[in-house]
Amino acid sequence: MKPQKREVSRFLNSLWPNGLPAGSWLTSAWKNADGQFHQRSWNNLDHAAIAITQRTYQSDTYISCGVPDFKPNDDRRALAHKVRYLPGFWLDIDFGTDGHGSGSYPPTIEQAYQLLAIAPIPTLVVESGHGLQVWWLFNEPYEITNDASRQRLVSTFASLHDTVLRAAKQNGWKIDSTHDLARLLRPVGTLNHKDPDDVRPVILAIDDGPRWWLEDIERELDSEELPKTVELIPPPVSKEKVESESSDIPWAGINSSPVGRSLLAGELLGYGSASERDAALAKVAVNSGASRDHVQALFRIRRTAAGENAAKAERDDYVDRTYEFVKSNNGELPLQPDDLLTDWYKEILPRLILSERQSVARVLVHMVQNARGVRFMGTRPGIEKGLACDPKTVSYAWKRLELLGFIKPINKNPYEGFAKGWIFLLPILTNNQGNRFPA
Repeated sequence: MKPQKREVSRFLNSLWPNGLPAGSWLTSAWKNADGQFHQRSWNNLDHAAIAITQRTYQSDTYISCGVPDFKPNDDRRALAHKVRYLPGFWLDIDFGTDGHGSGSYPPTIEQAYQLLAIAPIPTLVVESGHGLQVWWLFNEPYEITNDASRQRLVSTFASLHDTVLRAAKQNGWKIDSTHDLARLLRPVGTLNHKDPDDVRPVILAIDDGPRWWLEDIERELDSEELPKTVELIPPPVSKEKVESESSDIPWAGINSSPVGRSLLAGELLGYGSASERDAALAKVAVNSGASRDHVQALFRIRRTAAGENAAKAERDDYVDRTYEFVKSNNGELPLQPDDLLTDWYKEILPRLILSERQSVARVLVHMVQNARGVRFMGTRPGIEKGLACDPKTVSYAWKRLELLGFIKPINKNPYEGFAKGWIFLLPILTNNQGNRFPA
């Protein structure tokens, strides 16, 4: 896991696509080993990105969301009433309990995302390690020219926060108040050190939302078309309920399948939807002798582990349909040829990359590009040729791909401990018998 200057720079340029407004300064902040909070300001985004990337190796790093039209003194940032320009609005929505103090936040990341259904469509969503940073960026920076323009901005910002807070309160949750103009947030490309034993990357999850004019956001917040309530995903199924229903499941057969083990551990693998993951798990379970009720219990376990909508596993019609389909097709899943390659590159691959270390992601991308959308046969050294990664990284990526079912070893050589020949498989493709991978 390495911070990425390129990602930091890209993010800063998303906030300020034409550079910082003339005369304005962006503040970066970090906490040193001495526990002291330090701040420096920059009038050049590229210089700021370099400094931020260097510091995030050792400490949490932040940037100012709004900027003043003067350079703050070192170890100081502009107070809210001194902020002159804003790139847009933002909210910080924490979830889970890891890395947080007291407070009732949405239990899962999916439930945090659900809160956004009640708000205008965001431009960007950043997954910061223990929360979501949601941005509604303006078409151009909003300049605060007088008290009236400041009051208008602050009022609309508060209305946006209150709208999302209302959705959270429906389910007994809270979101922190982060809509002050002097707010600092983590930039994309840095590392979240809140839990030293579980350092997490700050990643850009969504970057294709619309940009806004202030009056359009005001109109959206007043619109009758925005939902007044949000149907939120229920909390995960309790551990006791899962254990009570899973005692006689044929675990031996299911655990012998790498796909079965990975799905039950909450991994997404290469499947494009939760329903596809359920079907893949049902296939493994049916082939292991599982009953219909076993399959339903497995759906609960898998969806709970993955933080997905566990309520769907309670729908008898859904479970019956999936179970009967898998049984009637002898445990085989249907092929879905339409736009699958596009789905792989647009949705599945980015999700896989974001779940891995950045260096490993380069290996995965290289292997996928070499495959060029078809099965690729060759020796492991031949596929690895040209990879600008250290051997340990390559080995890790290779094992990861095999575990996920994206590569299949052939002609195992017991003396060398790995396969001399490999078939590279995308999960959207089929083998010569028409079976979909991973199997």
